Amino acid sequence: MRVDRASRCTEDFARLLRMSEEQGWWMIVTEMGIDTRSPMGKAMAHMAVVFAELERDFIRAHVQRQGRATLEPAGPSNWLRHPTSGLADL
Repeated sequence: MRVDRASRCTEDFARLLRMSEEQGWWMIVTEMGIDTRSPMGKAMAHMAVVFAELERDFIRAHVQRQGRATLEPAGPSNWLRHPTSGLADL
């Protein structure tokens, strides 16, 4: 399992990590070299989740921008502008 697949929300991950400590189990992610038994492993796991959350937020913002773009009315002001010069002008 990858840490960023366990959660893409820092709050949820902190809760999961706290629960693992209370129940006496750890997360060891060999692919990423993370072992939550050590302070450095915990810090690295948190950083991986921070970047996973950032990626999720970027994707969400991109999808929302794309949705707004499709809702804008069509018309000359929204058309892509192409250069007027071309082979015909040569």
